[in-house]
Amino acid sequence: MTPTGFLHTETSPAQLLDFERQWPRHSGRKESAIISELQLDPARYYVLLKRAAESLEGQAHDGLTAHRVLRLSRQVRAGGTSVPA
Repeated sequence: MTPTGFLHTETSPAQLLDFERQWPRHSGRKESAIISELQLDPARYYVLLKRAAESLEGQAHDGLTAHRVLRLSRQVRAGGTSVPA
């Protein structure tokens, strides 16, 4: 495991948060973009996105998007919505 907690990917927290900022809504088109642009499975993307939002690097890069991702993640865990980030 690398110091940032990312396994088998060269996608940085900044890249993940930039992508999420461009695609704030969950949709089929977003899932296609995750696969084609990031070469990640959508489920893996959301795991890495949450880690990026929790990281100091991610928060320093884009605190607003990081906060939104974490807030939505808490809502999903609490049962407030069924759609991740």
